[in-house]
Amino acid sequence: MFEDKSAIYLRVAIALALLQISATFLIHDRYRLTLSGDILPALSVVMVLLVFQANYRRATGAVRLFWLLNSIGFCLLLLSQLFWVCFDLVLRKNDVSPLFGDALFFLTLIPVLAAVALRPHSESAARGLRLRRVDFLLLMLWWICLYAYFVVPWSMVLNNDTKYNLANAVLVLAGHLAVISTLAALWWQSKSEWRRFYGIFLLGSCIFAVGGLLQNVALIRGVYYTGSSYDWFYGIALSTFLAAGRSGASLTPLRDDVETKQGLRRLWTARIAMLALISLPVLAIWGYLYGQGPEPVLIFRLRMIFGAMLLLGSLVFVKLYLLERELVRSVSLTESSLESLRAVQTKIFRSQRMAALGRLAAGAAHEISNPLTAILGYSELLSDNSKLPADGRQFAQGIQQQVRRAQAAVNSMRDLATPSPGKNLQFRKD
Repeated sequence: MFEDKSAIYLRVAIALALLQISATFLIHDRYRLTLSGDILPALSVVMVLLVFQANYRRATGAVRLFWLLNSIGFCLLLLSQLFWVCFDLVLRKNDVSPLFGDALFFLTLIPVLAAVALRPHSESAARGLRLRRVDFLLLMLWWICLYAYFVVPWSMVLNNDTKYNLANAVLVLAGHLAVISTLAALWWQSKSEWRRFYGIFLLGSCIFAVGGLLQNVALIRGVYYTGSSYDWFYGIALSTFLAAGRSGASLTPLRDDVETKQGLRRLWTARIAMLALISLPVLAIWGYLYGQGPEPVLIFRLRMIFGAMLLLGSLVFVKLYLLERELVRSVSLTESSLESLRAVQTKIFRSQRMAALGRLAAGAAHEISNPLTAILGYSELLSDNSKLPADGRQFAQGIQQQVRRAQAAVNSMRDLATPSPGKNLQFRKD
């Protein structure tokens, strides 16, 4: 049922991309062209979201989180597209800054980058995910801080379209390159169906990045308009993402070839997050000492860095708290394991001692049984001797009786040394 729906969604997305390409040639009215250039991609994003949400409901573990993060990213993309619909068609660009739409478009890349950094194809990706989520959140906020540092001042502090468009283009390209490089590494490491899925997703990301770069270059040169040929890449990339979602609908994590590498991956994730945190004050110092921007921009950047350090420092505190809880849990598990080990050692010691006693009892029973048998035999010969007086025969029979009692005790000792299943040992008491 899902495969049928996803196939329909893919056909719809391809049809929307073809309509967008056709509109560039067939529609000459700028308003109608802008309408098609904004509405058609928004519908394509909706198709992608439907497939990603279906995959999210079917998946588990790290794969489920992967589809959730991608869904969040494309929801941001849809909000960005809806903003441009309002910006171009409703407000008609009446004193409205494009910052909100551009920021939403950039934020789209951050959850997608976090999703691919999870390495959902690996079965070990779900281990230690609670602590790694804090690292991912730190890195995501670091990207947002970079955007606020380099791009936002040229729109909110000083209205400089040239520097704003250039900074936005460079940072968006950096986000695209981060996603592409991560996907390329995953494609190289993965196998079978996961390799095919990563390949399609990588292709869509490359088309998306090229389209975004061409749009920004055209915008800087002043030749871009909504519905132009620069928007073709957008629809094609969305169709490719939808094809990737369709091919990854039933994927499950695979067992790692080398389990020991997982600890190193967690360590590198934490190190990169810490380096990102440290880079913020370094960036502030560099901007203050060597920055060439106007004073209001420098002041805005310093305030933004201070606020970001407070927020990211709080996240580091949360991570330390989680690490402390994890350490306490590990110590508790270690103590429990030691107690269990001591109990097992005690049982083993008792078993060994009982085994030694059993071997000693078996040996003693064997050594005692031999002379008792001889005594019993001689007493029986004495009692059978007709020349023996009555008192002597009575004494011989008494010897036989006591020997049999001794043999019964020896047999009980031998049974104790080598007990049979279901056999209860009983000792005679006189």
